[in-house]
Amino acid sequence: MLLAGEHIFSGGADGQVRQHQLENHALVRTLSGHADRVIALAADPPRRQIASGAFNGEVCVWNWADGKIVASFLAMPK
Repeated sequence: MLLAGEHIFSGGADGQVRQHQLENHALVRTLSGHADRVIALAADPPRRQIASGAFNGEVCVWNWADGKIVASFLAMPK
């Protein structure tokens, strides 16, 4: 789980990131884009973006205002 501003984000074994309102826990949106379970989350509140990392090494950067992917890449050790 990740607290960022007025939102709580959680990553799931289903490869999705869920965005909830902090105040009432209402689901704002579900961010879909990973093919494997989400195991890491990080936030950049001034930009209103979050990064999610999946078990397969895929990283997605999301705009939390509209739920769209800003960037994605594969982070694998050499």
